[in-house]
Amino acid sequence: MHILDIAQNSTKALASVVTIEVFEDAVNNIFSFSISDNGTGMSRDRLEDVRARMLSRGKPQCGDGGGGHGLGLWMLRLYCEANGGRLEIHSEKGSGTRVTGKLRYDSPNRLPMGDIGATLRLLRLLHPYIEFEYLHN
Repeated sequence: MHILDIAQNSTKALASVVTIEVFEDAVNNIFSFSISDNGTGMSRDRLEDVRARMLSRGKPQCGDGGGGHGLGLWMLRLYCEANGGRLEIHSEKGSGTRVTGKLRYDSPNRLPMGDIGATLRLLRLLHPYIEFEYLHN
C-alpha cells in the first residue's frame, strides 16, 4: 500500500516515468526500496516543508494548504523507523523526486511485500499515459 501511495504522488507531479526499485539482501540484513519519478519536482522551500511534515512527531494536519495531506510519507517514515531504518526524500524543481527507504531485512515488524504485480497493474490501469518500471534485485 505504501508503494501505491507514493507512486500516486508521482502521478500528481505530472511524471511520465515512475521507477519502483526493491533491493533485498538477507546476508547483509538490508531491505530497501525507492520510488523515483521525472515529474515536476519540488522547490527547496516546498521540499523542506514536506520533510518537516514527514518528520513531525504528531500526525500532520490535513488540509494545510500544502497540496496534500502529508500522511503517506509520515506513515511510511514511521514504518521504516519501526523496522530499524529510515526514510529519505530528495527532489529538485524540474528534475523529479525520489523517495528512498532502508530497513532491516530481519525485522519482525517488516510486512511482506504483498502482490506487487497487482499494484503495478492497478497503477497502469489508472494511469495508462505513465510508464511504470519495476526493478527487483
